[in-house]
Amino acid sequence: YYQRIGLPHEAERAYRTASDMVPTRIMPLYKLWRLYRLRADTVRAVDTARRLVAQPVKVNNSLSINAKRQAREFLDQITEKQQHE
Repeated sequence: YYQRIGLPHEAERAYRTASDMVPTRIMPLYKLWRLYRLRADTVRAVDTARRLVAQPVKVNNSLSINAKRQAREFLDQITEKQQHE
């Protein structure tokens, strides 16, 4: 909600709070990772993607599978860029 109305700092706070409240949920981490990518905050995006990929999932559904796949692809791209520099 906050992100849609143009309050990215409030969105970040809400996603962090949600992740802390229910650490087994993947959606808050996924949304936080996407927010960091939109802000071009690569350092935080990488850190959050790593946490997202490592996050144990109770139920594998299409959301968790796709979120983890996107995070892995992002990390692979970052790794590839770093190797070519």
